Amino acid sequence: MITIVKIKLLGHTKSFTGSAELEIVLAEPKSLKQFLAELSEKYPKLRVVVEEVLTFHGEYLLLLNDIDVGVYGDLDKVVIRDGDTLTVVPIVHGGAGS
Repeated sequence: MITIVKIKLLGHTKSFTGSAELEIVLAEPKSLKQFLAELSEKYPKLRVVVEEVLTFHGEYLLLLNDIDVGVYGDLDKVVIRDGDTLTVVPIVHGGAGS
């Protein structure tokens, strides 16, 4: 069974792949953690995003079908399915100047 996953890259993360959207075709369903590891191998600039998502720290929010992946806990138990959409959202920090 072929699985097609759409990836949306917002803000400056578009520059990590050269595109705002990707479609990845998988020969079989995979865990989200495995999928992210393979994605970072294919697109090395996404490695920083994957590392921060896996440690629940950092500058990026990852949404699976518009839900923060942090709510799922163990990403090895989350299976990527045909038609799923992953969205990478850079978190913007700022503050008032003096």
